[in-house]
Amino acid sequence: MPLDAMMSYAVPGADEKVFAEFYSRATIDQAKSKEAGYPVFVDVVHIKILQPGDARLSEYNQPARPQDIERFPRQWAAFQRQEKQDMEGAPLSLLFPTNPAIVENLKRFGVFVVEQLATLNDTALQEIGLGARTFKQKAQEYLAQADKGKSYHNLADRLEKLELAGMEKDDKIKALEAALAVATEEAKANKRKEKA
Repeated sequence: MPLDAMMSYAVPGADEKVFAEFYSRATIDQAKSKEAGYPVFVDVVHIKILQPGDARLSEYNQPARPQDIERFPRQWAAFQRQEKQDMEGAPLSLLFPTNPAIVENLKRFGVFVVEQLATLNDTALQEIGLGARTFKQKAQEYLAQADKGKSYHNLADRLEKLELAGMEKDDKIKALEAALAVATEEAKANKRKEKA
């Protein structure tokens, strides 16, 4: 894959399926080494970018630039917190729990999560080879089921909120009824006092 394609800035969110990772690499500082007379190493932040489905793993692996930090803010934040910079999404092991070899083979092609697998283009599927179309279909079916589950959970949340709102109203009604009962008793007591 051409370097320009890896570095292009598409519409926001288009990089969700791209694997990007910031890391530090010891690099020789030529100026300091020349001055010292021996190799002087400094830590330089690099970025590695992989396109999913590319068998050759055309990897962009260079010192990080400000535009890389802008392009991949989630990964940059994880790097700064010294956290693992995994792809966001459902792990492939959910699709292939009894076939870890499939998971490892897909990772070799730069496919790390179900969402990536579900959106692979024809070229990537051909690179992966036998079974790739079936794997993609399985990923799409999994995500469709997950969307149905989201709808169910959204509905369940709404019902729970309605139930809580109904219970709050019931509590207010009970409090008002109790206040009315107290006020009625006080009014009766005042009438009795007035008659007496």
